[in-house]
Amino acid sequence: MELFSIDCTTCQAKLIVRDLSAIGQILACPKCASMVQIVPPANWTAQPATTEPIADTASASVPTTSDSDISRNTQPDFDPAAATATEPMAAGAADPIETPTAAWESPLESQTRRVVEIAFGSIAAVAIVVLVGIMGWNAFRAPDEPEVAVAETAKSASAAERSTDNSTEAAVDSTEENTPVPDLQPKVESQQDPANVDEQVQIPALPVEAVQPLNDNVENAAEQAPPADVVDPAPAAENTVPLASKGVADAQGTETADPKTLSPNSNPESATPDEVLSADEHVDNPLLVEEPAVRRFPNPGDENGSFQDQLVERIAFRVEQIELPGVKPRAFVELMIDMTALPIAFDLDALSPRQIAALPALEVKKQDVSIAELMSETLTKAGYTYLTEANGLIVTTRSSASNKLKRYRYPTDDLRGDGPDAPAQFAQLLRRLVAPHSWEATPDARIEIVDGELWIEQTSDVHAQLVAFCERLRLARGLPLKSRFSRDRFALMPASIEHASRLEPEITFTFIEPAALRQVVQHLETETGLAIYVDWPSLKAEGFTPRTEIACSIVAEPLGQALTSITRPLGLAWRMVDDRTIEIFGRERAESQLVVAFYDLREALREGVAPPTALAQIRQSVIEAGNLGATSRWSDDGGSGEIYFDMASRYAAVLQTHAAHAIIERCVVDLSSAGH
Repeated sequence: MELFSIDCTTCQAKLIVRDLSAIGQILACPKCASMVQIVPPANWTAQPATTEPIADTASASVPTTSDSDISRNTQPDFDPAAATATEPMAAGAADPIETPTAAWESPLESQTRRVVEIAFGSIAAVAIVVLVGIMGWNAFRAPDEPEVAVAETAKSASAAERSTDNSTEAAVDSTEENTPVPDLQPKVESQQDPANVDEQVQIPALPVEAVQPLNDNVENAAEQAPPADVVDPAPAAENTVPLASKGVADAQGTETADPKTLSPNSNPESATPDEVLSADEHVDNPLLVEEPAVRRFPNPGDENGSFQDQLVERIAFRVEQIELPGVKPRAFVELMIDMTALPIAFDLDALSPRQIAALPALEVKKQDVSIAELMSETLTKAGYTYLTEANGLIVTTRSSASNKLKRYRYPTDDLRGDGPDAPAQFAQLLRRLVAPHSWEATPDARIEIVDGELWIEQTSDVHAQLVAFCERLRLARGLPLKSRFSRDRFALMPASIEHASRLEPEITFTFIEPAALRQVVQHLETETGLAIYVDWPSLKAEGFTPRTEIACSIVAEPLGQALTSITRPLGLAWRMVDDRTIEIFGRERAESQLVVAFYDLREALREGVAPPTALAQIRQSVIEAGNLGATSRWSDDGGSGEIYFDMASRYAAVLQTHAAHAIIERCVVDLSSAGH
């Protein structure tokens, strides 16, 4: 018997109540399983049962009839067919009613459960929507722009700070005061925020508005491409100073080029590099190469104003504040290159690289100071100064910077013979082999013989060369030194011969994309563990700056050969200063600067080569090389080259250019190994 009907509060299905015992209970909806409290309508009254017996248990079911049994409409999305899809009940039979647990018997608890279910369902829906939104945004958003680092660091500074022996003394000491700094230009206001240096070190950049850039320092080097076979060349360890984002050195951008290949035999028609340097007219010159393994990318444009005007203006620029808690002299010079983009180099003929590396770190803390004042005061603490030359700044000793003549007595009784003419003959030898042009070019420079002793009046720079020549001659003869300098200061043989094993390890690296020459040098330092100095003023004469871009590829070449493969195509040269130091310099210097080198011919003479024959072969090797510059010719051929064979030691002392010495070194090695 149908007593009354109610609606399920969840699915809105009509539920028919046929048993009085179900009234007041909370039963499960047959359709959605929600708990429904059986409450009769307000106007309903109980009727006695007439036709249907009451079952053992109360029941509530979904009617199997159609819409005629439904007194109210269901929700719009309710499917009546789905509501009636349950298994139909047999006529006149009532389904047993499941007795709910105690936890669900209270109407309040049932309502609370529904609220909790709705809350958790809402949270889950929101989470799904957010997750789908994030995934869609990641899928369709534009890719991030790669971050571009500020221009290349003065990485240079750290690779040079190698462990070294105890420092040796400077060439010839002088008590003269430092040469005055050039007159400064009017103060230029700095408009840049300082850039960080190492550990919270403040380094200001020179603003673009303050100074015009140099003629050949054209474009700001954007972040350079690392070598293809390495992951970011190792950064400088200490005193490495990043460039400020808008310094004078960064006034311009960098034009990049895309060479098709670095193979010397390919890409002959490529117009991307404006110039590929080769050495067709210098095929016999060891400073040059027949087929380039290096491509130089020219500076994109010229700038207004002479270099000297720009140099004076830049060193006059005033820095608002600079503080370096501890910086090595070489790192400081590298920092000055970064800040000013000026060609600056150490005078390695006057300064010992070991002494440079062994000097303690300097404390720098200045405000409102010009670059000229900053360099002068800081270098003075290290015992150095700087000179302004045609193509840049040279860091040297204070004594070498002075042109004042000084007079010293030279004890040479152990080096010359005993005859009455021996002092004069030795004096003539010194004039021939040591700075020969200075004796005529420098007024009052002379050698006097007083009571059989040599008194020499010369500049401090030439005095240093005279002392070195005499001491090296003593070393060749096995005699004790007479100066107060240590033996390590006077290398007898050329370093590239004496320390040839340092040049044998093979290296491999590739800069396919154009990279700044300075970056390539820094990578070489990291790869080799050697300090590599660059004479930037001499490179300036060849049209190079630290930011001139090159592309190069070195594959499994010995270090010495690799250095030649890089420098020759560019018209540059290199030399080994000592067992830990390499110097790269320009071709003009290589073909004009005269230096004395001692060559050991004892092995060649033991092989049966007569001294005149050995000397003749040395002379002929230079003549046959050709195109080494006019200075490299021998003195009897209109040049400045001299050769002296010391019978007592069987060494040959040769005055020649760097370019000629590169030829002579190979000749001497061949002579010494002729019988092997």
